[in-house]
Amino acid sequence: MSKSHPNTILIHGVPRSGTSWLGQLFNAHEDVAYRYQPLFSHAFKDRLRPDSSPEAIEEFFDDLMTTDDPFVLGCDPDIHGSYSKFRKSADQTHLVVKHVRYHHLLTNWLDSLNSLKVVALVRHPCAVILSWFNAPREFNPEWDPHKEWRLAQAKNQDRPEEFNGFDRWKEAARLFLRLSQERPQQCRLLRYGDLIADPLGETEGVFNWVGLQPTTQSTGFIRESTSRHVEDAYAVHKIKADDQRWRKDLHPAIADAILSDIKDTELEQFAR
Repeated sequence: MSKSHPNTILIHGVPRSGTSWLGQLFNAHEDVAYRYQPLFSHAFKDRLRPDSSPEAIEEFFDDLMTTDDPFVLGCDPDIHGSYSKFRKSADQTHLVVKHVRYHHLLTNWLDSLNSLKVVALVRHPCAVILSWFNAPREFNPEWDPHKEWRLAQAKNQDRPEEFNGFDRWKEAARLFLRLSQERPQQCRLLRYGDLIADPLGETEGVFNWVGLQPTTQSTGFIRESTSRHVEDAYAVHKIKADDQRWRKDLHPAIADAILSDIKDTELEQFAR
């Protein structure tokens, strides 16, 4: 697909969906070159647009393989200080790129490069909204949750690349669902609830889909990341038996509005 590497996998999900953990599950594999939100970085900011050419898209992914930007490499100590360090092979065969923004560019990317694969992670919408409220770098404590939960106007500010709030969760979930149905060879839908219920099995299934075999290091990280708890909104080490905290901590009026909105729609499956 590219001059530099044969396999490119994209991890996409709205903010607070568990993409950081999924990204580190991939990063723990020796053959994976992991890249963190490049289009949000200073080095690659807004480099691609909805009408970017296949050549521009391919060049973008080629450049990601050789970048030395610490943010994109996921080694900025101010942001990624709690992440584990992993041993890597000399010739990494898979480029894995995570974004919680820029989902509106996905269709053009998949149209342009047939060998691209997307792992789309979807979490229960009530859990996403509660997690957003509790993330200090994402939700300003001066904002009113009752005014922000649906449109996230203060955070998104009408920027097309931002996907905070319930309405944009719906937009992304519909996109991921459609892509997984229309392009099953290119897009695989992964539910966060399934991932926390069976991290070893779900990770192995996704790895097989993209042509990776689990290794001692990758399976070891799965066990480590689920066996100790770091009380930090941005940590990837969490002991979680389920994803039901929203039932007691999210305001009932917000939870009821979310669940009523998606009831009897194609999105209700993500709230089960």
